[in-house]
Amino acid sequence: MKDKYTLNLLIDCESRADDISFWIDSIKRNQKLRSIIQSKAFQRLKHISFLGAIDYSENNNLSKENRSRATHSLYVAALANYISTCRGYNEDLKNNLIAAALIHDIGHMPLSHSAEPYIKSKLGYGHHEIGEQIIDGEGNIGLELNRILRNNFDSVFIKSLLNNKMSENGGDLFSSQINIDTIDGIIRSLEYKGKNKTNRLNRLEIAKSAFLTTACEEEKYRNLDHFWQSKHFVYHHFINKDYAFISDKVSQLFFMEEKSICEQDLFLKEDDWEKKYSTLFSWLKDLKHNSIPECMKEYDLEMVSRTYYIMDNELDLNKRYRNTKNIKTVDINKFLDNNYYIQLKIQEF
Repeated sequence: MKDKYTLNLLIDCESRADDISFWIDSIKRNQKLRSIIQSKAFQRLKHISFLGAIDYSENNNLSKENRSRATHSLYVAALANYISTCRGYNEDLKNNLIAAALIHDIGHMPLSHSAEPYIKSKLGYGHHEIGEQIIDGEGNIGLELNRILRNNFDSVFIKSLLNNKMSENGGDLFSSQINIDTIDGIIRSLEYKGKNKTNRLNRLEIAKSAFLTTACEEEKYRNLDHFWQSKHFVYHHFINKDYAFISDKVSQLFFMEEKSICEQDLFLKEDDWEKKYSTLFSWLKDLKHNSIPECMKEYDLEMVSRTYYIMDNELDLNKRYRNTKNIKTVDINKFLDNNYYIQLKIQEF
């Protein structure tokens, strides 16, 4: 039997299915969930760029707030709220799923994924491990969040969700091929370049097709196929482009040359990094004028290129949507050629 809170939300579920702000607002009205949002650990995410280094080297169409990991996490939590409500989950389960969504990126260091490969090779851990440390109460930003989770939520269950070890009780929201994190991530990337007006992807509609029983199977696959094609579009025309890759590589090479990164730096905000590592941010801004640091010319650069495709005859969603990874060499000299760079921008979308 559904509780009164869930029934009231279900009444609005159909009428406001296309209004994600409703699901965000309902999270903010929940005192327990609001305490997570107000914590130092979550507030730090307001100062972590969703797309990392490219946020400083590329022009974009979103406000700084909407380019942050905090806003991304709120939208992912809104999808967890929407699906949990429509499935009729009890309030405790729903709150834990939403809490997991809110903190799924809690360990991201400044510049998100951009500098992480080198930092992980040097220090031995990346954003996932840092997130677990924060959840466990380590560091000066972890104690408060750990107390909130211990007093109001099931921390063991939440960590299982974030480690993709749960298939039941809403675990599919995090572990599925098309999951709530990916749904917002791809649509946010399209919005970043002002292209979702063309694709017209709706987060709640995609989530509904991925996680709820629908009357029309044909429409379900049509919606999800379009989303997966859009994911390929984002990677092929944006993330896999040379200039996007170079933004990340500049971040990694800076720390290889600098050799000064320490564990405490990983818990800082990007504002702190801008002050401490001002040269790095100058390098990133110079990329707008296809100017790269001299040290970068000394390295052979390889990037992982991803292709996303659909197995049309496969009805299992986790088998229908596939991807492959290939290694390709990036020619720095081409990037330095202004005509080539202009052509890249023309082909971008």
